Amino acid sequence: MIAAAIALAVLQLGDFRHDPDLQHLQSLPRDVRIHIDRQRNCNHWAGEEPYDADRRRQIESALKELHCERLDREARSLRHRYLRSPMILKALRDNRDIPG
Repeated sequence: MIAAAIALAVLQLGDFRHDPDLQHLQSLPRDVRIHIDRQRNCNHWAGEEPYDADRRRQIESALKELHCERLDREARSLRHRYLRSPMILKALRDNRDIPG
């Protein structure tokens, strides 16, 4: 059940249309939206408390499913790709440390 919920969340990455606080990000390119969404979700899961073995597995599964270990490399690539777009660079910077 938990794995299915995580998989569904991964499929919906980058879709900010239904979140009033994040709708302003919807105008960004899809690759940037997906990265920001994954960053926020990785921040969330990384901050969760693994209070027992099941919870630890759930957290590890979410971090693996979201490919959190790739975020720094992807962020560098996106900053390079959008070097001439201050709006995109600001969005990447502003959302780096915000939990999802």
